[in-house]
Order: sequence, then structure tokens, then C-alpha cells
Amino acid sequence: VETLEHASETFRNDYQLVLKSVKQDHLVLRHASEILKRDAAFILKAVRKNWQVLQCASEEVQNDREVAIEAVKRNWKALHFYASSALKEDRDIAVQAVKQSSASFHILPDVFKSDHEIVLEAIKKDWRVLWRDDLLRKDGGFMKRATKKNWRALYGLAKNDRAEVMGVVSDDWTALRFLQDFKNDRQIALEAVKQSGEAIMYVSERLKSDQDLVLEGVTQNGDALEYASNELRFDRKFLLQAVKRNWRALECMSDAFRSNQEIVLEAVKQDGGALAYASKSLREDQSVVLEAVKRSGDALEYASEDLKDDTQVVLEAVKEDWSALKHASSRLQSDRDFLLLAVKHNWCVLYCIPDKFRYDPDNALACVNQNWNAFRFYGYKTLPNYRQLLLEALKGSGDALKYATQAMLEDRQAVLEAVKQNWKSFEHASPDLKNDHRFVFEAVKQDWRVLHCAGEEARSNQMVIFEALKQDADALELAPAGLRCDRQAMLDAAYINWNALKYASGDLLNNLDFMLEAVKKNWHNLKHGSYSIRNDRRLILEAIKQDGMALQWAGDVLRDDADIVMEAVKRTPDALEFASTGVRTNRAFLNQLTKMQQTAAGTAPRRSSLVVSAPAAVSRSPSARLRMGEKKKKKKNGK
Repeated sequence: VETLEHASETFRNDYQLVLKSVKQDHLVLRHASEILKRDAAFILKAVRKNWQVLQCASEEVQNDREVAIEAVKRNWKALHFYASSALKEDRDIAVQAVKQSSASFHILPDVFKSDHEIVLEAIKKDWRVLWRDDLLRKDGGFMKRATKKNWRALYGLAKNDRAEVMGVVSDDWTALRFLQDFKNDRQIALEAVKQSGEAIMYVSERLKSDQDLVLEGVTQNGDALEYASNELRFDRKFLLQAVKRNWRALECMSDAFRSNQEIVLEAVKQDGGALAYASKSLREDQSVVLEAVKRSGDALEYASEDLKDDTQVVLEAVKEDWSALKHASSRLQSDRDFLLLAVKHNWCVLYCIPDKFRYDPDNALACVNQNWNAFRFYGYKTLPNYRQLLLEALKGSGDALKYATQAMLEDRQAVLEAVKQNWKSFEHASPDLKNDHRFVFEAVKQDWRVLHCAGEEARSNQMVIFEALKQDADALELAPAGLRCDRQAMLDAAYINWNALKYASGDLLNNLDFMLEAVKKNWHNLKHGSYSIRNDRRLILEAIKQDGMALQWAGDVLRDDADIVMEAVKRTPDALEFASTGVRTNRAFLNQLTKMQQTAAGTAPRRSSLVVSAPAAVSRSPSARLRMGEKKKKKKNGK
């Protein structure tokens, strides 16, 4: 302040300097230039940093409405000390002052003390402003709004307005403590108890004996049982219901009921930690403790010393929570057979086992043998038999590879063993192995899907791809595009797996010479040819020579060709179902087919049997007609 007082006019007129200074002390503005004191925009910014600067501003600025509102937002006292009379009667400024503090309500003009909006804003801060106006307290509509703003406004509420009280309790159950006239009202009490069981504390003695009401409270808070009547707290049937609703009710029961096996069992079935509140005799009960540790392994801490030495109990605890081993007896914590059994059920117990046991090479191998997950603990430890540990773990799951050291990811035997269990584990192999086509070839023998994880170099090797094709044609999808466009490579692939052609290039599938070669290797390859190619007579005949069922993949034109269909049916009678409707209803074709079937059966056709009706030919499947011919043949031979 003193520094600016003796500064030159230039500094006292410096906008930024004065603005920073008033943040430390509002009195700095006294020594600022008159220009700044009269600058409303500057004072507005200064007020945001320190509302008291309004004291040193010019009278003109002090009467600025925007500046006054900003100051009052910071502190209501600005209205009292610095605002002009005109501004004190400004309703918006009054509202801002009351929002800032209810204390400002007392200095407002009387006209505002009956303004509902202003009074409600004041009630939010302090309900006692109600006592200043009897008329407002008798206004039922206003009081409803007031109690929503602040439930303590109930102090000023008419005591016989039950509906209003119900609404207030629904909003905040703690209001019940001030409603002496309604503590015996079951419906209001129930509304409060549904929010918090602690509300039982404020209801009447009669309602504290209401079973349904107390049970509702216990459901919300187990501690609510503490406020129930003595009659209920010593009722075994009621306490059993209470503990079924909330196990924490056990904490508030007398020792007599903490010794009740049925009640304690109900509690530990919900949470094993309830064993902490059971009697000493039940902590020695194996059935109770077993039920507890099954829900929470850490409950072993509350079991008797004898049961902490019980193999069955401790093992159940360790299954649920590995850290429960720390509560077991010292004998079990050093028993090799038990520790191996514990590792089998939960490998994480290795974190609780003494170093002398877990870092012993033989014990480590035994642990991994019991549970491959134990290798996750040894993954980055240095043990002399580390490789043996990994190979043992890989027998259980290929996933063990991802916990191995970088050096072991280059071990061929280890990676192959992992792939044998799970092909996805090849993902963790070293980049060198992923690109080694000889190694990938061996891995593909285990599972062709390792190609998904193999490197580009290995997937470009034809030998690797063809080995994978022996298992699944989809392996070709992972081959480079160049291979799928190679004529000879695709012919060789089609020979290995006829479905391989579905990944051939469009040019090859539309090439007649290529498709002829492919069909000669396997008629199934016809399926993958282009539509135009499958309408080529020579190609279809080549496929039909192998199997008449090839007709199903012929184009529409050839399936409507009687000669092609007849050739297919000669090879496979069932192929007739793939002929066009026109062929299957053609009388000349059907007569010729009948003659052929009878000739094949070794019987001379009779005139009447040469005519086959079209509907019959269509309705009967080729296999049905073949069976019918065989029956007639047997019947004739029998005669």
C-alpha cells in the first residue's frame, strides 16, 4: 500500500499492476489513479479478486448495479456497507445477498422479508427466518415449499399437518427426530426406516416392538437391532429372521444368541466375517467355521487354534483366499505335503510360503506339477532347474509361455510344447522363431492356426502353407496374394484340399484350362469355378465322369441339358434332383431314363412301363425311384 502511495502517476494508473495488488490488499485502490477508480470495467474485475475494493471505488461505480451484484455474490456484507440506498432496494441484489448468507436477510428492507422467493432462499441457509413472519408460517402452501428447502422448517410447521410431515420424512428421514407428535405413527416411521435403519432410534417404544418395522430397519442397517425393544432382542425366532435379512444383526445380539448355531450359521452363510461375532464355542465348531471360510477365507483368523491346524478347514480357506494361509498353524505352514496341496487349489499361496520352501528346486518343480499357474510365480525368478519348470508348466497349459523369460521364448522345444497345448501361445514366441519357416513347419503340424501368429517370411513359404492345408483350407487365406495367383501352386493346393480353390484369384477361377486341370484332380473343385465356367460342357462332363453329383454345381444352362443330366444320372441316380424342372418333367427323357434303369436291372421293358407320368417323376426323389426299381426286380426274381 505504501509503495503505491509514493509511486509515480504512471504506476498508479497501471491496469495490471493495480489489479494484482488489490488481490493482496483492497486498500491499494485508495492510491490508484482517479481514472481507475471511476472505471466500472476495471472495478468489476477487481471485485472478483477482492470484493472489499468496492469501499475505495468512486461513488459513481459504487452505484453501478452490475458491480454491486458481483460484490454481493462474493460477500453479502458488500450490500450492507457499500451499496447505496437505491441498490439495497434492488430485488435481484437482495436475492444474491440471501443466497450468499442468510444473515443478509436481517438487513433487507421490510418489503423483501415477505417475498416468498427471498424468504425461501434464506430458509435454505437458516430455517429460523420463519419466526419473523407469523403469516408465512400459517400459509400451508408456502410451508410445504419451505420444508423441501430445509426440513428443519418443520419447527415452524403446524403439528397436525400429517400429509406434509410424511412428505418431509420421505425427503429426509432425520426429520423424524424432531417430530415428537408423529413418533407413534407407524406409516411415517416406516417411511423413515426404509431410508435408514437408524430411524428406529427415534420411533416410539410401541413401534420398537413392531417386528415388521424393526426387520425393515435391520435390512437397511444391521445395527438397527440395537434400538429394538428388549422383547424382540430376546426372541430367538425373530433374531433368526433378522440375521437372515442382514448378518450384521449378529453384532448387536447378546452372548446367548451368539452361541446359537442356527443363528450363527445363517450369518456366516452371508459373510464369513460374521464368525468374528460368534461365541468361543462356535469358533471351535468345525461345521460353522467351514461354512465361514468358504465365504471368506480370511475368516480363518477368528477360528480356534485347533481348527487353524485342521487340514480341511485351512484348505477351504486357502481356496477362497490365498492370504488365509498366514492364519494357519505354524505346523501346516511348514508341512510340505499340505503346502503342495494348497498350491494345487490356489497357486497364489506361494506368496505366503517361506522362502526356504518355495525356492527349493525340487519343491518348485512339485508346485508346478500340482498347478501350472505356479510358474507365474517362478516366471522371472532364477532357479537352476528353470527350463524344467517351464516344460512342466507347459504340459498343463500353453499359456505358461507368456510368463517365461526372453531366452526361453527362443527355446524350440518349449515353444512346440506350448503350441501343442494352445496354438495361441505361439504369439509369445521370439520373432526369430516366428520367421523360421522350418520351425513354423513343425509348429503347423501341431496346429495349422499358428499361421495367424507366424511372421511374413514363414507364411510366404509354400511348404509351410501346404502343410497347413492338410488340416484346413482356410490356411490359404493367410498365404501371400502372389501364391493365390500362381497356377501350379493352386493346382497343387487343390490336390491337397479341394476347398483351397475358394481362395484362388478370380482370374484362375475364370480360366477354363486351369479349372479342367483342377477338376481332373478332384471333381469337388468345380464348386469354386466362376459362373460362366460352370456352363462349359467339357468341364462339367469331366467332373461328371468322376461323380454324377457334380451336376449340382453346373450352370443353369447345363442342368437343363437332357444329355448332361442323363450322363450324370448314369453315374449317380440321385443326381436327378439337381436337374432343371424342364428336364425332370420331359416325357421323352423320363422314358429313356426308365429304359436305362430296366436295362441296368436286366429286365425287358414292357410297353406299358415305358410311359412315366410327369407328376410321378417330379414327386419322387431319385433315391425313392431307385429303391422302387430294386423292389420290382426282387419281386420278379422271386416269382
